[in-house]
Amino acid sequence: MAPPPPLPLTASTPLLHGEFGSYPARGPRFALTLTPQALHIQRLRPKPEARPRGGLVLLAEVSGCCTLRSRSPSDSAAYFCIYTYPRGRRGGRRRAARTFRADEAATYEENRAEAQRWATALTCLLRGLPLPGDGDITPDLLPRPPRLLLLVNPFGGRGLAWQWCKNHVLPMISEAGLSFNLIQTERQNHARELVQGLSLSEWDGIVTVSGDGLLYEVLNGLLDRPDWEEAVKTPVGILPCGSGNALAGAVNQHGGFEPALGIDLLLNCSLLLCRGGGRPLDLLSVTLASGSRCFSFLSGGACPKSGPMTRPRMYGREGLALSTAVPPLSWPISRGGAGSPGPAHRLALMFLSPRVGRGSSCPLSSVSCASPAPSCQSN
Repeated sequence: MAPPPPLPLTASTPLLHGEFGSYPARGPRFALTLTPQALHIQRLRPKPEARPRGGLVLLAEVSGCCTLRSRSPSDSAAYFCIYTYPRGRRGGRRRAARTFRADEAATYEENRAEAQRWATALTCLLRGLPLPGDGDITPDLLPRPPRLLLLVNPFGGRGLAWQWCKNHVLPMISEAGLSFNLIQTERQNHARELVQGLSLSEWDGIVTVSGDGLLYEVLNGLLDRPDWEEAVKTPVGILPCGSGNALAGAVNQHGGFEPALGIDLLLNCSLLLCRGGGRPLDLLSVTLASGSRCFSFLSGGACPKSGPMTRPRMYGREGLALSTAVPPLSWPISRGGAGSPGPAHRLALMFLSPRVGRGSSCPLSSVSCASPAPSCQSN
């Protein structure tokens, strides 16, 4: 029997509607309505709000969700928690967790099924997965967690990259339920060497946590492999924690966000990674005057903007801008030899590819969602 066709959705189509309590249990009660673009929250008791505050949670600002259970064995309720990063009054993003109590059924199993139904529907919307037309929304709709390899340059961004990764990146992708392994690079071209010997079938994507330079190493490592024609199809992503973050700025704009810098740019790109999706990226093959060859992105003239920038970096941010404005145009472009990638090849640039097969095991380490309150635990 063929599965039911997916629901025809518009921006305002109500997908789920229900009444929930809050945490702690004696707090107000809410009516929740989930649409393809937002979660609408209306307070019901003790008194409906004439002008609801925080009553609209845009899915573009949601990193993930999970279901929780109380540590008290007498509590039959289940909890549905969403993690959001809304903009504050000054424009910056701040993390917020909203926890709702599913308690209308008599047993925990029934309340848990309702909480899981909401969590599954929200995750499907975040990952771009279709919802069934018959309304039978169960966790079986979700694929296994994507397996990501995170490469972090701890010295990037004037030494702040590792701190930003621990404080912002790792919590967010853990909230999204992504599985990952993390490696800190130790020297120049370390990422290039790692990628050259990597078993790519074990990973659904490679994400660099640094500036443009680390992705430049990964790109050239993929294209240096004997199986480069397949290797270049591996989705890659970038989370900006470096001195030069030009590609992340382009990804940020393509994702529909306003221009941003610093931590705001990092949070925007991390949200895109959690949501999923990807786009092809054109590459440029360059032969330097010394005879060595490299592959580049973000190119200006005949100069790979993301290439080695040791001397310009000594002048700080002004040096980075100058190196882009005045490229050494004496570098001729190679059209590629036989059996080697030419200038027209493309890389799969990802926020994250959401299409991962169902039912597969995930042997890699993952970080579970933390409870928003000390009396709850993940179920």
